[in-house]
Amino acid sequence: MNDDQKESLLRAYVDAAKVMQLATLGPDGPHVCHVWYAIHWPSNRLLFTSSTARNHSVHIAANPAVGGGILDMDLKALGQKVRGVAFTGMARVVPDNDLDDSLRTFLLRWPKAGLDAAKIRRNEVPHRLYEVQVSRWILHDEVNLTDGPRFELPVGR
Repeated sequence: MNDDQKESLLRAYVDAAKVMQLATLGPDGPHVCHVWYAIHWPSNRLLFTSSTARNHSVHIAANPAVGGGILDMDLKALGQKVRGVAFTGMARVVPDNDLDDSLRTFLLRWPKAGLDAAKIRRNEVPHRLYEVQVSRWILHDEVNLTDGPRFELPVGR
């Protein structure tokens, strides 16, 4: 399988999954949370919403370096072949100048999220839209990658 086919597998997997695990670093060590996300492929950004009071939101404000994983499969038994995606990047609240476009991307996937850009800008709601600017994608696919299960996709290629 060539790199373009591997990249297609990675993108299809991220497109199909719904929830990502997000790892942040707080003053007492690493934390992992689960968030619903949308992907914006042209910019390699994962978008998610969260209250500014959540641990991961507080951690991101202090240290934007994050990592995470996306696993979307029916797990049945130990030893089962696994497919998943890991990523690293930098997270932040989506800035006001990009909020409308980013929120549109998120709401296309999650229309019932009930987010309103004007209310976010006026600080009338505790939720914000966050982005992870992915710097590295790693596909681990024991099902389809017969020449070795690991494929790293350079961002910006």
